[in-house]
Amino acid sequence: TRDNIVTILDAPHDVKALVRALAQSMAFEKEMDKRFATEDAEFAEEAAAAGSDESKSKENGGKDSSDSAPLSAPFLKKVSCAFEPHLVSYVQAQKQNMDDMVDELSYEETIDHKSSSLDKYSSAVNLFMIIRDNLEHCAEISNGQTLMLLQKEIKQVFRKYADEVAVKLPKEVPIDGLREKDVRVACYVVNTGAYALKPFPKL
Repeated sequence: TRDNIVTILDAPHDVKALVRALAQSMAFEKEMDKRFATEDAEFAEEAAAAGSDESKSKENGGKDSSDSAPLSAPFLKKVSCAFEPHLVSYVQAQKQNMDDMVDELSYEETIDHKSSSLDKYSSAVNLFMIIRDNLEHCAEISNGQTLMLLQKEIKQVFRKYADEVAVKLPKEVPIDGLREKDVRVACYVVNTGAYALKPFPKL
């Protein structure tokens, strides 16, 4: 089964179809592992129940039951590991989606200049939620090379977002000082940066 999947994966494939096939393979592995683990447990119980009889047999030159250990069923990752080298396209698709979201969030960003509070850009909150969801989904299908690649791409997304936020700052300070509108923008940028420092290390 694994060799057949490797052959299929070598051909061009759709990212959504790839992830769907991986999820199905992982579900199959769990089902097989659970099924055969149950059979092994039943086998072990039968062996333990017959232990006393076999120990007597050993005294008469028979074979000890410890020489016949129950079979194991290590199905997990036996098939799904074949997908790992081909998940680069999945990471690239996630990166593109995050880049598009940064562009959209930054473009739609507004400030309520009539408000008395100095808050942060809501796009920062939305971006962290999106990244958290992407990491959780990726961890479900891979906690190895693919997850590491996604984390590297997320760093690039943060750099892009930081540049998008920083460009909102006034380009220069007039001799008579900044206008109230520009001061509010600067406060939003600083507050957004301070907010990003808190959850970023947890990612």
